[in-house]
Amino acid sequence: MGLLTLGGGGIGLHFLQPQLSPLCLIQHCEQKTQTVTVLLAEFDGVDAKNYRVTETILQNLQDATKNYPTVKIQPLKQAISQQEGKDKARELGKNKNADIVIWGWYGKTQQKAAVSVNFEILSAAKDYIDVGKQVQGEIRTMAVASLERFEIQVNLAEELKYLTLVTLGVSAYAADDWDNAINQLTAALSVAKPNKAALDPATISFYRGNTYSYKKEYDRAIADYNQA
Repeated sequence: MGLLTLGGGGIGLHFLQPQLSPLCLIQHCEQKTQTVTVLLAEFDGVDAKNYRVTETILQNLQDATKNYPTVKIQPLKQAISQQEGKDKARELGKNKNADIVIWGWYGKTQQKAAVSVNFEILSAAKDYIDVGKQVQGEIRTMAVASLERFEIQVNLAEELKYLTLVTLGVSAYAADDWDNAINQLTAALSVAKPNKAALDPATISFYRGNTYSYKKEYDRAIADYNQA
C-alpha cells in the first residue's frame, strides 16, 4: 500500500509495507504494543504562572490519551531554549527514552504575542509523517489579547493533541495493528481540532483507507481514499 506524505504543497506516495511500529524502531521493540513516551518541556515565556501554557498543553494531552495505557505523557520540568533547539531536544529525548519531544516558547509586547512550537518525532515515524513548519519552530504572531484570553494556550493544546494521536495511529498502522490504528486515527479527527498547517488531515484519511483495505472493508477504504 502507498503511504501518504505531504510536502511542498503536493501529495506524494511512498510504497512501503507496514512493518514494526516506527515508534518502536528506536527502542528495538519486539512486540506490537509498547509504551510510547511523549516528553513535554516547559514552554519558556513571561509570567508562566498566570499564562499556564505548559500546564494547559499537559492536561489536554493527558486527557486525550487517558484511555491508551501504552501512552505516557511525561513532563520534562525544564525548558528547551530556542538557542539549544533540536540538538538539545534529541539529547534529552534519548536520555528519557522518549518517542516524541514537544517544546517551545512564547512572548509578548503591549500589542502582539509570539509563539513557537516544536513537535519532534525521534523514531522512524518521522519518515512517515511530514509535519509542517508551523510545528517546526516557525514563529507565529497574533494579538496579545489571544494570550490573555487563553486562546493561544487552548489552540496549542488542541494542535499537539491532534499530532500526538495521528502519530500513535500511524505507529499502530505500521505494526499491522489495524483496530488500534483506526481508533487512534479516527480520534485524531473527532476529538482534536485538526490544523492543516501542522499536518494535513488528508494524511489521516489515506492511512485509515489503507487500514480498512487490509481489513477488507473496501467501501470504507474507498470513502477514505476519496476524502484524501
